[in-house]
Parts: sequence; C-alpha cells; structure tokens
Amino acid sequence: MSRTKGARNVRTIVHEVAREQVAARNGEADRKISVAEAVLLQIRHLAMKGNIAADKALDKLRVRNNMEPQEHAGILLVPKPLATAEWIRQAEIANRFREKPEMPPGNAQDGAPGSGNPVDQPVQKPSRNGSPGKRRPGPDMRGRIFR
Repeated sequence: MSRTKGARNVRTIVHEVAREQVAARNGEADRKISVAEAVLLQIRHLAMKGNIAADKALDKLRVRNNMEPQEHAGILLVPKPLATAEWIRQAEIANRFREKPEMPPGNAQDGAPGSGNPVDQPVQKPSRNGSPGKRRPGPDMRGRIFR
C-alpha cells in the first residue's frame, strides 16, 4: 500500500506547521517568530508561574536535545513580598519547633520505667504460641536458609 502522489506524512506536516511565522508581542513591539518558538515561550511562561506539567515538559525537551544546564547555574526562588508583621508571624511559627521543649519537673524522660505513662513503656509482643519471649526454631527449621 503506497501513498498517493503529493500526499504528505504527519512528520512533514508537523515540521511545516512548526516553521510557520506568527506575530508575537514583546513589550510594545511586535515581531515574527516561529510557531515552535511561540509554543516554547508559552511553556516556559507557564513553568515560571508554577505549572508542574509545563516544567516537566521543559525538562523533557532539555534532555531530548542534550541541553545540560551550565555547571555553575542554579535556580533562584524568590518568595512573594510579605508585610513585616506577616513575616514576623511566619518566623515565630517556624521557630516554635526549632528548640527541644523542656519537660516540667517531676516527669520522667525518655520513657523511663516508672513514668506512669503506658505509652512510654516498652512493648512485649507475644510469640505465635501466645507466650511472651522468643521461640526457638523446631528441629525441622534448624540449619535452613530462607530467602
């Protein structure tokens, strides 16, 4: 089965569409760019706004075209501007958990016996036969290696 004369395959059509020129506004000036460049600029714009799918698409294109990042390049994440009062509030919340809280006097620490709290006591699990402690392997289990 062959193609009719003059028929184009999908790859040819995609290349032709990608090379078409479209008008793009850059600030006040209009300029002509290819459809492929317009698509890449739009994906980059979405990725910079936080769109994870667009960021993954850019990474795939970078890998596919062997565009390794420069050795000393990095990403600078700039948080949104905060009012001073909001910044202080967020810092106080973050600092709440940075220091180890002190136990009030009279409480045992580290789950020591005698603390009175059943949660702090070590758990002794019963073996399969119901009695506490370790069970020795039977004669048929000795010397076998299980994987």
